Amino acid sequence: MKIHQIQPKIILVLLKKRINDYYGKEVVDIKFKESLKDAVEKDCNYQCSYEDLAEDEYAYGKFKMLPNMYTVTINNKEYSFLIVKDNTKLSYPKGIDTVDYTTNIAIESTSNSIPLDSKIEINLYTKDSEEFKTIEDTHKEYNFYDVFDIKLFSQTADKYITKLDDGYFRVKLPSKKEYEGKELYAYYFNENGETEKYKVTQEDGYIYFDTTHFSVYSIGEEKRALDSTPKTGIKDYSSLALIITLISFCGIVKLRKN
Repeated sequence: MKIHQIQPKIILVLLKKRINDYYGKEVVDIKFKESLKDAVEKDCNYQCSYEDLAEDEYAYGKFKMLPNMYTVTINNKEYSFLIVKDNTKLSYPKGIDTVDYTTNIAIESTSNSIPLDSKIEINLYTKDSEEFKTIEDTHKEYNFYDVFDIKLFSQTADKYITKLDDGYFRVKLPSKKEYEGKELYAYYFNENGETEKYKVTQEDGYIYFDTTHFSVYSIGEEKRALDSTPKTGIKDYSSLALIITLISFCGIVKLRKN
């Protein structure tokens, strides 16, 4: 069945269902309000013709026909909108791009499962905070530069988006001088004591890493030995082996002379 053969009321039902399915609950109600043609003619007491109204480019633009007016109610708040017949191709937004303007940490994603009104929430822990010190004391094998909690909240869906079933999140942080020349990773320490490690890329004044879920992440690097001094409990046998070899060699030479 072609779309123009479907009754307007059925189209509204299908449209409402599609939007509510997207958000995962009933948050949207769409209704026909009135014909703009009828409304405008009523306002001018029918002293003007339909053709005059359609040619009034200042008020209505270049419509070949005056559109109908609808209302959409989102979380008990009503908005009015028009549906206009047009040949312009519609484009669907490809994912989200949201920024926390306090920290300038951003999230990008092309996943279609994220509500488009989702906004980032960042809690950046300072180095003297309990959260930072706990992670630092628990995982002494790393040098940490930043520890932060990432959240993504959709007001329309009224829930936090914690993970993705498809695609990935790209988390971007402004680069710092202390990041330069470092082999950085983003670390996530789960409840089972396991460590998830994500490679960090530095590019165009930002560092970024990709993940499929949100939680507390730490930006850091693995500690490395600063000198070649043997560690406690590990003996260096290289010199002793050389001496034994030399003694053995001298003994062989002496036997041959005899």
